[in-house]
Amino acid sequence: MDINEILHDRDIRLIEEEIARKDTLSPPDWDTCRSLLTLRKEMINDRVWKHKDEILPDVIAFNDALTKALRSMYDKAHEVWNNIKDSKCFDGHLILKAKCYLAKDIPVPGEGSHEDKLCCALFNISSNWRYDGGVTLKPLVFPRDENKSFDELIDMDCPQFHTQGDNIQWNHTKWRDDLDKELTEELHLSSAFYNLLYNMCFAITDFIYIRKFATGITIELWNED
Repeated sequence: MDINEILHDRDIRLIEEEIARKDTLSPPDWDTCRSLLTLRKEMINDRVWKHKDEILPDVIAFNDALTKALRSMYDKAHEVWNNIKDSKCFDGHLILKAKCYLAKDIPVPGEGSHEDKLCCALFNISSNWRYDGGVTLKPLVFPRDENKSFDELIDMDCPQFHTQGDNIQWNHTKWRDDLDKELTEELHLSSAFYNLLYNMCFAITDFIYIRKFATGITIELWNED
């Protein structure tokens, strides 16, 4: 498989040019931009999956790097939270939020280039709004998640709503079921991987080559008087 041949396909290129145009309008047309990003993602993923055995090493390497980054975020969040609780200023109204993001190390030729404009649109939370919470399905929030284990944070099962008759029920779906079982049996792909692949506007080729991540931890005061 030639990734460049897929990514430089004329149809995808035209969509990307329109994404860049919509994202840089004044004011930006973020709704259309998001729709086009989603269309681009579906087109690329559909073509890349046909060669899934070839990208499997990159999928594994990315998932390993992602899991390591999430572990670092999880440990740092607990460290900060424990220090806050031990301080004299802690009054029970503080909330800690920890999020993990993809580092913007997607190689681009330079500012203002086609690739640079596309990168800006992908990381723009106004057009890719689910990314505001980071790569996990939900940000890590203390004290709500204080007792959540790391395994729960990266659970491979992503709960999805589905309708059966008049009732809304939970259906636990593993995204890896879309791949050959014999290829994915031991991958232990996290729900964060699922989140990036299915719930955001990133195509798989936008993130599986990334190996750097960024952690954001914020402290908020929540007091209802």
